[in-house]
Amino acid sequence: MLSDQKELLELIVEKLNDGKTQTEIARQFGVSKVKISRIVNAGLKEGIFHRTYGVYTHCLLKPSWIAIAVAKNTTTFDLREITPKPDLLYYSIYPTTTFFMYFIRTSEPKIHGANIKTIELSRVVETLIPYEFPFSKRIRLDICKKCIINDDIDELIATTILKNIHLTRYDIDLETLWRQVGLTNYHSIKYHYYSHVINKIVMKRYIMRFPKSSRKIILKISSPSMAKAVSTILMLYRERIITGIDIFDIVYQDPFRAYLIAWLDTSNAWDKMHLAELPSHVKIEIFPVRLLYPVQG
Repeated sequence: MLSDQKELLELIVEKLNDGKTQTEIARQFGVSKVKISRIVNAGLKEGIFHRTYGVYTHCLLKPSWIAIAVAKNTTTFDLREITPKPDLLYYSIYPTTTFFMYFIRTSEPKIHGANIKTIELSRVVETLIPYEFPFSKRIRLDICKKCIINDDIDELIATTILKNIHLTRYDIDLETLWRQVGLTNYHSIKYHYYSHVINKIVMKRYIMRFPKSSRKIILKISSPSMAKAVSTILMLYRERIITGIDIFDIVYQDPFRAYLIAWLDTSNAWDKMHLAELPSHVKIEIFPVRLLYPVQG
């Protein structure tokens, strides 16, 4: 994609995240809707533009839990040894062999594994949904104003979308979602999706991703206050140290602690990080990760 088209696509992403339609964007930019559609389709084809979602995880009927464990002996580690089986499992070898386990279950998971040591188990108390504005290098972090899950079908749809986000399967059409949810009645899924889920507990968002120049990370941030933590995250995005945020899960409000699934600029992030001035008493830890379970494919 040519640089001028890339900048226009960044502006289109910003307008879409502000709720504008392609027709309204075309009128505002003084170009044809065909041109806007052509640029969007080029971004989709190149895999840099995505229509995706944010899920208010803390609104689910079943609580979400994040467990952090370190390996006692990586040479003998076996994923099957972990009980109960996590819904999602990330693996990092930096700065030490670390496992990030995500559970969606009613009660606190009692984690067992002969070759791992659990060092943290926290419940997700709130999820923020990031709306990215790549041209102006800013992010809007939205809170849930009204969390309502009507029934198990709504929850099943929301958790299926959430797992797709973790799998970096951004572009999810309704028919694909129907097959993944596994219920036979397509019209029921469609009804629940539009009536109870989308733009309520699951929000549409638009992003640009450059996986060839970025690396998926888990970013842990600790701070005396949410305001300082958010200020730090906004700075990291503004300086392009992180190039995108997929998930923003808060596990403690006071003092503040959160875990982000994000993307790190692999070209110069470490140099910029060295020069960046973090607000006082804010601590960040970065773990380059890959998803072990469910298997990406």
